[in-house]
Amino acid sequence: MLTRARWLVIAAMVGGSFVGGTALAGGSPPGAPDALDSGPSGPLANLVTGHCAVGKVSFAASNIEGYGLTSSSYVDVPDMAVTFSVPGTAQSCAIATFSAVTSTDADQLMMVRALLDRSTLATPSDVLLDGDSDEDGDGLWARAHSFTFVFTRVAPGKHTIRMRWRSFSGGGVVLGRRTLVVQHA
Repeated sequence: MLTRARWLVIAAMVGGSFVGGTALAGGSPPGAPDALDSGPSGPLANLVTGHCAVGKVSFAASNIEGYGLTSSSYVDVPDMAVTFSVPGTAQSCAIATFSAVTSTDADQLMMVRALLDRSTLATPSDVLLDGDSDEDGDGLWARAHSFTFVFTRVAPGKHTIRMRWRSFSGGGVVLGRRTLVVQHA
């Protein structure tokens, strides 16, 4: 079972990127560096707020059960990629909600992230979706979990949002039935 102290250490490690950064509300001032671009080579925003028109919905849903993982590196979630197009000439946003029946071994954590076009991380970036599901060892552990991710400044054209997952420390994590719902322009 995870003690309160261990949870605090894990929370600090997982959430460390949210401490001491620049808080953004509605974007960068004109001429400022684009602090909302995120991904392997760009900074992640600590906070984004705003609005955009999202009149369409694209989705993927899977009834396939029992994908197990022990990798501590991110890999694609099976069957969880949604392709969509943003019309026109102006940037928009996309909102992705991932839901899944999940479980983890004792003292294990499942991390997920949403990735646009294999290069841009959503805000928030890395999310603890499940942790220590079978804390009392009784085998009653699978539960539905959900999280919503936001992509700002999505250019016109064709895009793919895919979910990625990993085990925080390389222990066993499992995904069951799942959905990815993307709201977009």
